[in-house]
Parts: sequence; structure tokens; C-alpha cells
Amino acid sequence: MINNRRIHLMTQLTRYEEGEGSRMIPVSRYSRRDFIGVALIKNFFLISFAYVLILTLIIGSNLEYVIENLYNFNYVAIGALIIMGYIILLGVYSLIIYVYRASVYRRASNSVRNYTVQLKNLSKLYADEERKTTGGRRKREGR
Repeated sequence: MINNRRIHLMTQLTRYEEGEGSRMIPVSRYSRRDFIGVALIKNFFLISFAYVLILTLIIGSNLEYVIENLYNFNYVAIGALIIMGYIILLGVYSLIIYVYRASVYRRASNSVRNYTVQLKNLSKLYADEERKTTGGRRKREGR
């Protein structure tokens, strides 16, 4: 006999697995610390690359001025300014990444928790139907 409740639940679970779950289930396999840590490491390398690229473009666009005044620059002040700018940029973007990835992880955890509850409900429906068809007895396996 067709159980409409079970069919509805299976349809919901399939929609979740193919839609939102395809993004959320892999996230939930990581610990929160690892998920955020990997994002912060990627952020470090990307920000470092972007900062070097921006500095290269700035120096390249003003190359004539830089060459003409090569001996007149205060390299300690310029170095300190470059390092402070990098630290501030890295700190701001790391904070943004941390907050964003923590919220993604929280949403994924809640979503997968609800999915797990629905799976347990489906399992109970199967168990109830099994109990009804066998009259409360367990089927013997292997026979």
C-alpha cells in the first residue's frame, strides 16, 4: 500500500539532496575549526598575492618617478607603510572571512541537522510499516 506521508517525505529529502543539500552536506563533514581555518589560509595567500600585485602595479605605473627619485626615498618609512597596510588589509579581510564562513557553517549545520531529523522520521515510517506487515514480529534474516 502506498504511504503518502512517506512519499512526501522522500520527495522533500530528494529535493534537499539535489538542491541546497549538495552544498550544505559537504560543509557539515568538516569540523567548524577546520572549515574556517582552511578559508583563512586561502585568504592569507590570496590577499598576499593581491597586495603584491597591487604594489607592483602602483610602482609600475609610477616607474619613471620611482627611478628619478630612487635615492631620495625614505625606505624605512615606505617599508613601514607597506607592512602596516598589508597587516591592516589582511586583518580586515580575515575578520570578514571568519564571520562569513562561521555563518555558512552554522547554516549548513542547522540545515543538515533538519535533514537528519527528516531521515530518522522516514526510517520510523518504514519501521512502522514493517511492524504492521509482519504483525509485530521481526523477519528472520537468511531464510
